[in-house]
Amino acid sequence: MRSVVLSLALFVSALLPRPAQAVVVLGWQDVRDRIADGEPDTGAITSRNLAMQLDWLRSHGYVPVTAQAVRDARAGRGALPSKAVLLTFGGGYRSTYT
Repeated sequence: MRSVVLSLALFVSALLPRPAQAVVVLGWQDVRDRIADGEPDTGAITSRNLAMQLDWLRSHGYVPVTAQAVRDARAGRGALPSKAVLLTFGGGYRSTYT
């Protein structure tokens, strides 16, 4: 379900005019190889699902950028690609570090 929501959000975003220096920010909390059926952790995503989302981004022309590149562009010290995407991982889960 989350991948459908992400895909829909990116599709709609791709149709809208984008101002210069625009960036899409995506975040994931917990990436695992397997998630048990019925597990209540809505912040978890499987490694396979994450890979499919990243493939979708690449195939639709999105270019990963760093947080520093975003700061530099906002300060006038550089430009972002037309489909810049900042990927974030957080939540303090072990999977964030592995």
